[in-house]
Amino acid sequence: MARKHGHPSRAHYKLKQLDERFGLFIGAKNVLELGGAPGGWTQYIEEKITRYGRLITVDPLEVKTGENSIHVAGRVGSECVDRRISEILNGLRIDVVLSDMAPNITGIRSRDQAKSARLNDLTIDLVRKYLKSGGSVVMKTFQGPDVVKLVEEMKNYFSSVRIVKPEASRKVSSEIYVVAQGFRAAGLPT
Repeated sequence: MARKHGHPSRAHYKLKQLDERFGLFIGAKNVLELGGAPGGWTQYIEEKITRYGRLITVDPLEVKTGENSIHVAGRVGSECVDRRISEILNGLRIDVVLSDMAPNITGIRSRDQAKSARLNDLTIDLVRKYLKSGGSVVMKTFQGPDVVKLVEEMKNYFSSVRIVKPEASRKVSSEIYVVAQGFRAAGLPT
């Protein structure tokens, strides 16, 4: 269906369903997308943010972007990527942080869950640095024991935290999304 409608991947529909349910992009101007390749979320975000908005997408692989978007080639958590994001923002804050990052799956459940938890930690680091008060975050993770800990941690600095599995996700997949809204920077641990 994604190819039929000109979308790079089924991820487009996952984000669309999350946005329809949570209103993620209402009034959003600046968006940070982590794990942008192949561009399913990128395309959707570009359609949703105001024409004066800016999308920064980060991925080691190339991502096709529109004129108001910037692709940062590299891995989230690397010094050069963080420096480039900081340069682009030049003191501005982000309205929405989205992470569709996933580890290279090994098939060893505990190892895959640990790698996913590490990606979540990297996302939270960027939320702390760049998300504006009242902002939202959506991050992919995998069902497992670390999810409860992640949700409890996020409740410390978001007014609403939910676990969601969009209809567009494969039923057999253990992927889920944590949707957190109403960022309270004062709740962050120092």
